[in-house]
Amino acid sequence: MAVLQTPWYGKAVEALKLNGKGERTQEAYARHVRKLIEFFNGMAPDQITEEELKRYLIHRQDINKWQPNTMRICYSAIKSFYLHVVQRGWHLLKVIKAPTEKTTSFCSVTGGSQRHSEQGCDFLPGSGPGLQSWTDIP
Repeated sequence: MAVLQTPWYGKAVEALKLNGKGERTQEAYARHVRKLIEFFNGMAPDQITEEELKRYLIHRQDINKWQPNTMRICYSAIKSFYLHVVQRGWHLLKVIKAPTEKTTSFCSVTGGSQRHSEQGCDFLPGSGPGLQSWTDIP
């Protein structure tokens, strides 16, 4: 695991372990806290204000165009870090939530495919390996 070079790193890893997070989660969370610190040019995380944190999160979502799954990990990492390590009870930490993505996947079945989405499954007769997108459905 790459070491986050701040005095906060040991406290963060300890908090994540106590919370039952695995090594890969610890690495992902450390990476997001590192990106936050880098964004503010090495400022200590306890010096970052709630308003600055809000600006950072909006920047990542609107300017960097991070996908909802990336934002979800980012929010979880920062929320965990500020609640359990820096011990901030900011309102922002209670309300941040990444937008959900409507996901659609295909699985092969005899004679076609099934579309799985949040609404359920639809059978798509004659669809198969050549299907590239929804626009290809007759």
